Amino acid sequence: MNVPKPSSFLTAFITVFILLGMPFSRSFAEPASENNELLQQIDEYVRKEISEANIPGLSVGIIQGDETLLLRSYGTAGPDDQPMTPQTPMLLGSTSKAFTAMAVMQLVEQGLIDLDSPIGRYLPEFETSDPELTSRIKVRHLLNQTSGLTEADGRKDLAEQEDIPLRERNLRYGKVTLAAAPGEQFEYSNINYSLLGWLVETVTGDSLNHYFQRHIFTPLNMNNSFTSYESAKEHGLAAGHRVWFGRPVPTSTNYLSHDVATGYVISSAEDMTKYLKAHIKAGAEAAPILSKSGFAQLFQPGGRESNAVGYGMGWYINLGSGSKWHHGDLEHFHSAMIILNKDGASWGIVLLANANSYFSLAPMLYQMSNNITEMIKGEPVEPVGESMKSSQNVMNVVLLILVLAALVQFWVDYRIRNKPKASGKSLFKLAGFPLLLKGFVIWFILQLLPELAGAPLSVIMLYQPDLGYILMIIAGITLLAALLHLWGCYKIRSRARKNTLDAKPHNL
Repeated sequence: MNVPKPSSFLTAFITVFILLGMPFSRSFAEPASENNELLQQIDEYVRKEISEANIPGLSVGIIQGDETLLLRSYGTAGPDDQPMTPQTPMLLGSTSKAFTAMAVMQLVEQGLIDLDSPIGRYLPEFETSDPELTSRIKVRHLLNQTSGLTEADGRKDLAEQEDIPLRERNLRYGKVTLAAAPGEQFEYSNINYSLLGWLVETVTGDSLNHYFQRHIFTPLNMNNSFTSYESAKEHGLAAGHRVWFGRPVPTSTNYLSHDVATGYVISSAEDMTKYLKAHIKAGAEAAPILSKSGFAQLFQPGGRESNAVGYGMGWYINLGSGSKWHHGDLEHFHSAMIILNKDGASWGIVLLANANSYFSLAPMLYQMSNNITEMIKGEPVEPVGESMKSSQNVMNVVLLILVLAALVQFWVDYRIRNKPKASGKSLFKLAGFPLLLKGFVIWFILQLLPELAGAPLSVIMLYQPDLGYILMIIAGITLLAALLHLWGCYKIRSRARKNTLDAKPHNL
């Protein structure tokens, strides 16, 4: 699980602001006195972490029951130094799946969808490589991530730049191979929720974007939540940042309006606290969006990620404590929402950040969420921002060494070609081993590494650009070195043959 952090007394707040020079805005109800110290500790913790990690902007919300204890923002929303606010919209990433699950359950309660019906009843065009297994996939399996569709197949479109309608997108998944029979095992796949989005559109005859707006955002007064990039921009959408060598860089990437089912809902910290309140109150909102039994089904584990963690419908569930959460990661945004129980009271935590990187910043943001959760529980925590900075520095050094090693091969190849006996070797012996080694390096970067990472190289380049582009540069350098070495060896052998012929006596 993961989470961020909140507020402090006015004097401490001003002091920290002066020392750190960090722009902010705040908007929260005054907490009960017994929570003041906790909220101050969380606020100080968050400030220190985002300073250490160089996070441009971040918003945090903490609620207890239906009371907002803290709603605070830190840093800036974009390169123009516009302050981040609790109302600033940001992209949610996979946290969007909770909205898709909510939409499906609303339609279940209206009798338009049956959880235990095969998806072929609603989406007869969808197919996989095994028609018999496909016919056994139920709506419930998609919600619980137990359909047999794989995580790797779900990641292949993460670098998609074309905004493809849901029907067309899902038909492109035709003939994918299921990893297991439906219902047998948990495997998190974006395809599951992409299919659910298509299901909602098919049943309602309306776009999922409009459905979210009418049936979730409006009833909950989520006034800064959007499924339209243009509308979000008009309301101050934050600029996302990708991390290059530890430095956040403003990034403009395509907004996939047809993919809100899996990752492109836009919301603010304030609105996400409203969303959590609806879950905590279990349908007791003035304008309810789901019945109490419907909320209970969302939180009923249908798949198990591990012995301790299950997956309900758009939510992970701790099988021991009952805590619920989901995180979301795009290449330039991160989100987290958490519901936990403490002393019989339900708490909600929201964290939104306008920067991300898969191997460095994302793990740190996940741990921040964990730490805030532990602080609410009264447990001690260890800051992670400084260790993340150290890890990033190590990674930068490793990447530099790899580039230098790639360049050194030109000198090594030159020495191989100019050994005293090199001209006497065959072209295969002279060039064979260096070319074999270079071929392995290129194959490792382009083929094996993506397989090990479970994502295409294009996705690695998008979510961890410094690593991805350095790997591509190394592959390019290695290919160039291979061609130059082969050409050099060929020239050496050609000269050797010519010299041999010139040295032989000629018959007149």
